Amino acid sequence: MIETKKSTYFAIGFVVSKIVSAFRKSTHTVYPVCSLAEGEYGLNNVVLGLPSTISSDGVKILAGYPLTEREKESLNKSAGIIAEMISHLDKAENC
Repeated sequence: MIETKKSTYFAIGFVVSKIVSAFRKSTHTVYPVCSLAEGEYGLNNVVLGLPSTISSDGVKILAGYPLTEREKESLNKSAGIIAEMISHLDKAENC
């Protein structure tokens, strides 16, 4: 997209329109959107991009979505980095 249009705002606009459409039409389309993990994939209290369905009922994380071992490792690494940053922010607020 960047090489063709010299920017990404067309792609961002396209994706936003698809997500809004999924909310309105209840298509239960799967998108990798940021959501609060509450036990899904063994993760808790961390917001990150996870495979989720989007419909008029809201966003629901697909906890049983199959991930490769490499994807699981990457997901856990990302969650760890985010959790560490949240911990640092919490400590900074309490100072």
